[in-house]
Amino acid sequence: MPGHLREALLGLCLTALCGCAKPRLADVLDSENVVATIELVDTTIAPAKADGRSWDGMEHLPSGIAGMLAEALTLEDPYHAVVDVLGAPLHQQIEKPDPKGTAWIVRNGRLTEARTLRVGDQIDTCTPRWNRTARWEHVRLDSGVRLRVELIDADVAFDDPMGTFELDARTLATIIESGRVYQVQVSEQTQKQVLFAGVSASRE
Repeated sequence: MPGHLREALLGLCLTALCGCAKPRLADVLDSENVVATIELVDTTIAPAKADGRSWDGMEHLPSGIAGMLAEALTLEDPYHAVVDVLGAPLHQQIEKPDPKGTAWIVRNGRLTEARTLRVGDQIDTCTPRWNRTARWEHVRLDSGVRLRVELIDADVAFDDPMGTFELDARTLATIIESGRVYQVQVSEQTQKQVLFAGVSASRE
């Protein structure tokens, strides 16, 4: 065996024996000083309310789309599967929502640092981008911190609640380690009305 391969193998063995593998960030939040910048970048919203009615209008979501969405959420890569369904021509005929909302950093059960979510000139969309309106810097990240988001469909007469979801500190730590905009599935928190939250986070 070549010398460099033997040394690499020996190093791996020693790491395994002494437990020297670097711990995951989520496991050391309360023992390390983790300060982060967090941003809610975008959100993916279902094309209909939980009862099947479209957000703006009285028509019901065609059963074909409802079935495809339900199946997409169970796949290995649910986010891209859902995006494919939302891009289908049949979906383009459905009245879409006008999302807006508020997001907070929750610290030890207390809502702090509220941000008003704005989509700029986007209207009638299931995939709002929040245009850097939901960004927090210098967040001391420990196990008591969460990101909380509440969304509504803004209507002329009455706003429709879309749902409220939270991302805990372990999820935020996973996003930091991913180094990218991470699509977190939140559908089970919102009666499948809000499906994904695209979040970026980086350690300062």
